[in-house]
Amino acid sequence: MPERASGLVIFMTATRLVWAMSRDRRFPGYQLFRRVDERRNTPLRATILCGMFLEVVLAIFANQIATLQNLFSTTAIQLVIIYLSTVLLYVCTRHKLPRSHGFNLGAFEWPVVILALVWLVFELSIFRDSSFKIPWLYTLLMFGIGLLYFLFMFLTQREVLKSLPFERESDVPAVPPESQADIRTQAHRYKSNDKDARRPPENLLS
Repeated sequence: MPERASGLVIFMTATRLVWAMSRDRRFPGYQLFRRVDERRNTPLRATILCGMFLEVVLAIFANQIATLQNLFSTTAIQLVIIYLSTVLLYVCTRHKLPRSHGFNLGAFEWPVVILALVWLVFELSIFRDSSFKIPWLYTLLMFGIGLLYFLFMFLTQREVLKSLPFERESDVPAVPPESQADIRTQAHRYKSNDKDARRPPENLLS
């Protein structure tokens, strides 16, 4: 059961990472994998890609339990490092980020950040045991491959690394006409409800 839960978390995280990197034009074949399915409103192609890749890996190492356990441990280590890096980057660059649309932690921002850092450091300390030596080697190998890809992007597509997602209007995927109509309808309904909420009751007016 723990292996199934870990595999599900790995699968869901991988699909979102592939889609996010494709949205930012930083994943090979981003034109294909950044698309979101209009009917399901999910990154369907990125999900299929990650699902096929995971199935191939599981088929190759199906009878090698120790190797699969090392791969699961490697992914767990990488996820903790990714989340820890994300929190640290947020702390260092939060004043440079675009203003969030409707999401703000307010006074709870620093308590949440501190709790997240403490928890992630604690999680990372779990893997200090010598039994995780091979997963750590796998992790270093993966980060080495990632560094080579970053250098490739830096040398060939440096402008992509300097731009934020959807920084230019032309980068935003077009919204279908029916979706635009739905958006206008919801906006009109919201305005009507807002006016009704501000209008005092009739018995007070009389």
